[in-house]
Amino acid sequence: MSKKRSQEPLLFTNQPISKTPSNHNMQEIYTNRHEREQQKEDNHIVETKKRVKKEAIPDDISMDVTKKESKSNQEKSQSNQEKSQSNQKKSRSSMSRVKPFKEMNKVERIEYLLNFPKVLPPAPCVIYTANNRYQGFLTEYADNRVTIQSPDQSSNTILLEDIKNVIMIGIKR
Repeated sequence: MSKKRSQEPLLFTNQPISKTPSNHNMQEIYTNRHEREQQKEDNHIVETKKRVKKEAIPDDISMDVTKKESKSNQEKSQSNQEKSQSNQKKSRSSMSRVKPFKEMNKVERIEYLLNFPKVLPPAPCVIYTANNRYQGFLTEYADNRVTIQSPDQSSNTILLEDIKNVIMIGIKR
């Protein structure tokens, strides 16, 4: 008979016993830019008040100085607010809403297709007249004449008065 004896595991990974990680906050201190600016302004006001008190100036004059400082601080804050508002207006004006193509009249549509963003390929369009339909890319608009280049590289010039509608087809994939 065979003797049964306990064996150690066939595959044993020796791992050192380590402490469990402590559960504490890694970031103990943080600052906010707005708070720092506010603290600097507060410190500046306190320093100016101390300077005024150190100088042997009568109370009524020191009050005038602090009033002037507070007025100047208010004016500065108002001017900063006006500057930020004007910057916001400028950014809004540069990012003004573009009129949808469907809401444009035919002249605006033609100008839009001629001034199509350079980063995109030119958009194909269809120009409807009373007699015909022209499909292609707008190449020129001058003297109330529109020139459209067809996919077969032929050009057609159309009078603006003859145009009934301009439709953008879109970018083909």
